[in-house]
Parts: sequence; structure tokens; C-alpha cells
Amino acid sequence: FTFEVVDIDGLDDAIECYNGQSPEGDYSITLTSDIEIGSDDDVEIDSDTDSGDLTIDGSGYTIFGDGYDEDYQLFIDNPGTGIVYIKDITFEGADDDAIEFPQGWLEVSDSTFTDNSYGIYGDPDCDLAQTSTLRVTDSSFTGTENNAIEFYSAFDVEVKNSFFDGVDADVSTIYLENECE
Repeated sequence: FTFEVVDIDGLDDAIECYNGQSPEGDYSITLTSDIEIGSDDDVEIDSDTDSGDLTIDGSGYTIFGDGYDEDYQLFIDNPGTGIVYIKDITFEGADDDAIEFPQGWLEVSDSTFTDNSYGIYGDPDCDLAQTSTLRVTDSSFTGTENNAIEFYSAFDVEVKNSFFDGVDADVSTIYLENECE
């Protein structure tokens, strides 16, 4: 199922269809303009059923703004069977996390994270962390106030061919701590 979205309402509607798996299957969402996510815009990918994959293709567009309750721009809590693919999106200006990712399988490619507090942040339930995977490929993180990537679990994390610049010198570029032992 394919959606083209031009604003926050379209993005939220398409994600709700995926979350509810109505209808069942793989979903593809393509941005056709920049999208602002403000403090009242709760964009959560949270299909916890047997689900198909979800691809969000930014087509070079930007998701920007403070994020929901100044906490995140996208929340991906997807313990179902589907993989969430994020590609070719610029995430800019999140007061906290550009992407908050507690669990599931997330693959980010060809994307840019700029001027966010955190790029990708995860602090999952330890019982579910063992099955969670993050893959970041060919992406860049610049002007990050805190850690570009930060996780507190036993995630399977792989970062390849990615660029980090302008990360605050008092923090790490990638911070991984297993609190699930």
C-alpha cells in the first residue's frame, strides 16, 4: 500500500493505517514536501502485531520542528514482525530526539540528522531488547547537542559509511550501554 503525503495530517493518517494493519501488508510512505512536527503532533509507529514492512522515503525532504511535546519527531516502537525503513530524510531541529526507538527493527539509510539534541535514541524494555535491531548506513549527523546515537540496552547496532561532525565535545558520537545484563 502506497501513500504520498504533503503534511503532518497525511503522514499521521498513513502511519495509523500501518499501525492498525488495515489492510494487512507492506506499506510505503513517500514525502512530497517538508513536514513540520510540532509539540501537538504525536507521530508513533507502533504496530505490535504480525505486520508487513514500512518504508518512509523522504525523497530528500525534511522533517523539522520541536517534535511531540518537545520529546521526539518520530517514535518507533515496533515489536511486530515488520521492519521500518527510513531513507533519504533530513531530520532537523528536534528539541530532544529526532527518532526515539525503544524496540523493533529499524534501518536508516541516506538520511541526515542536523541540529537535533539527539539523532537516534533508544531505552527499551530489557525483555524485548534482545530482539531489537538498528542499522544506520550512508547517513550523516551534524550539530548534535548530545550523542548522535545513544542506546541503553543490548540492541544489535550496526553503523556503516556514516558521517559525524559538530557533535558536542563533552559527549560521545555513539554511546552504547547495556543496562540489561
